[in-house]
Amino acid sequence: MRQGYATANRREFDVTIRAYDPGYEYHPDVGIPDADAVYYGHHGFHKFWRQLLEAFDDVRLDPKEILDLGDRVLVTTQMSGHGTGSGVSINQQLFKFMTFRRGVIVRQVDFQDRAQALEAVGLSEQDAHAD
Repeated sequence: MRQGYATANRREFDVTIRAYDPGYEYHPDVGIPDADAVYYGHHGFHKFWRQLLEAFDDVRLDPKEILDLGDRVLVTTQMSGHGTGSGVSINQQLFKFMTFRRGVIVRQVDFQDRAQALEAVGLSEQDAHAD
């Protein structure tokens, strides 16, 4: 997971895309202009990143916590950067819920609210901190 984020932060999307199924489905929850409600497949992956980089040219997504749930993962991600043109700083947490099949991501749903993300994966805050 961390390597995937690192390749995306270096804009090595030809490497990053290898972790995604050609038919994957992505439901973002990021405030970018003209964002689609859902992106599909590798074309959608590239379209989303193109739109994100148009809005925030120096955006970084850094994983802070990874909850391994077998064929699903919930990643607490720190998104930072500056608005293209405006220079306005962004620094927010996103919660990325990914589903895997045959070792690749087939579905991803983003949340800005941790409680909603945990509910989506069937956990409570207490469950998330249990060892």
